[in-house]
Amino acid sequence: MIQNPPEVGTVRIHMDPVNLDTSYGGITASTFQGVATLITSAGPLEMEGARWHLLSKVFSSPGDIRTDLNRERLLQETMDKDTNCRSFAWKVLRQAKLAVGATTYVGDTALTAPPFFKNVVRGNSTIWDFETQGPRVINWTGLSREDQAIILPTLQTTNDWIVLALAGRSRLGAIPLSVNGSVIAMTTKGKSFRKRQWCQTGEDELAAYDRKVEVWISSRHNISQNLLDDLDALLNSSSAKDALHNGTKGVEDIYWAGTEAGLMGISRFPGLIYATDGSQEKGNMEAGFYRHEGETGGFCKVGRDEEGSSSNRAEHVVACIALEDAIAYASSGRPLILLTDSKCLLMAIQKWIGEKNRTVYQGIPRWRHPTRNSRIT
Repeated sequence: MIQNPPEVGTVRIHMDPVNLDTSYGGITASTFQGVATLITSAGPLEMEGARWHLLSKVFSSPGDIRTDLNRERLLQETMDKDTNCRSFAWKVLRQAKLAVGATTYVGDTALTAPPFFKNVVRGNSTIWDFETQGPRVINWTGLSREDQAIILPTLQTTNDWIVLALAGRSRLGAIPLSVNGSVIAMTTKGKSFRKRQWCQTGEDELAAYDRKVEVWISSRHNISQNLLDDLDALLNSSSAKDALHNGTKGVEDIYWAGTEAGLMGISRFPGLIYATDGSQEKGNMEAGFYRHEGETGGFCKVGRDEEGSSSNRAEHVVACIALEDAIAYASSGRPLILLTDSKCLLMAIQKWIGEKNRTVYQGIPRWRHPTRNSRIT
């Protein structure tokens, strides 16, 4: 149905999540609602479904992945316990990448490395490698003393790099970042780190913790001040959530293909793709949608607090404004997928539709015609 949708006149509801077999390389694995559970010799291991899909494609061979994955798992557990190790927000790493045109990321483990780099290395270990290593973003906190020693000569002889480090006291045994011509571009503090153990579920909440961040660059490299200012703003941000982006840089296509929607083949759907969400907090109801084509969307306020607030009400509204947006494409006759996390909405729609001799579109609620960024009563 998803890959070859009917041309006209069919509505289908896919309501219940599916447990998918994602075993690879002798590791029994299943992915359910975006989380992969692996049965390994060291015991069960959970990670993002997208991460497991990526690792099964680019990280290791079927014969070696059990050994390689266990090594990365043990290292990640050690780093999670070390208060001097940090996993930076992806929005920070994207901006650092943009600042120097980086293709290579240095640091972290296979469980946390960002997928928007062509190459990811740590010391003498290669996580994935698709082209000659070029400009680098380096997470100094994600490297052991030995790994730091390995990268230092490269920093001495090149200038197209940017290093993210912690200000103040260093980890016991860590090597100071001593490179001829290096300068601190900024020292700042904000919610710029992923929370510890985020890789188990893909959690995108951010934390500030107790340390400032230093950004080191080469004085021989002319980096746009605007790009550095944008990086400073992200490092200093108070936003509680990371900003994810369904891009195509590095190995992102492979990563996103492992999400729940990706494994269902929705990314290859030959039509319009909408994602919707409604929220209710302290009596305030809001609804928003995202259209994959054009990377745009819309949102609105919903009702008034005195009328009674409910997230279900917002979820119903956002489905309506997404379909309202889709009217502009009606003449193309293209199929449409609407993604929602509201089972209540899907159960309601299920009652409204039918085929052949069944009554169709009975009892649909009447909504006031919405406009983008408006209030719906």
